[in-house]
Amino acid sequence: MIRALFLTAVSLMICRQAHSDDMAAKTARCAFCHGEKGISGNPIWPSLAGLDAGYLKKRMESYRSSENTSPNALQMRFVLNGLEEDEIDTVAAYYSALEPAAPQGTASPGGARIYHQGVGDTVAPCASCHGGNGEGNVDLNAPRLAGQSAHYMSKQLAAYAAGLRPDNDSTMAETAGALSPDQRAAVSTYLQALLPTASGALSDDQ
Repeated sequence: MIRALFLTAVSLMICRQAHSDDMAAKTARCAFCHGEKGISGNPIWPSLAGLDAGYLKKRMESYRSSENTSPNALQMRFVLNGLEEDEIDTVAAYYSALEPAAPQGTASPGGARIYHQGVGDTVAPCASCHGGNGEGNVDLNAPRLAGQSAHYMSKQLAAYAAGLRPDNDSTMAETAGALSPDQRAAVSTYLQALLPTASGALSDDQ
């Protein structure tokens, strides 16, 4: 009985190690830019840890399309073309289950106001789609933004504004285009320092 239990335990350990090794092989190219555990060490690349699996899959499928001409599309297509459809599902689920990036820096009061209140009649509050704490909204395919690199987010907003990043319904292109570069930087800085579990309410001095 003891021998059987021992063999079962060893078998489970071997299976887990094999799964771990297989996942490491599948994500080796991803880790070069996005970090071994999905936390990017370079602010020009996004962290993937904790992002919704459905969102990650849609982004990967978009990059695999030859119609995607956004910045870094060719590089991403090269990385992703080596994966089968079921492997994309597996990779998306893997990154989604990882601990997300911790907040960095100090929140920008100006960025907080834009995020939660918008800008006049031209820009709706970002929180209406991405959540009061930057946690994202699966139903709207709006990704988690809290803790993401400010440099990366500012760059993506600029790409939306310039029409260089695919936008299903033009919402992001119109929103980013209505913001000045300084406003895009402010809201990005705010989000980088935001905890998704923290209160999204504005204080009187924000």
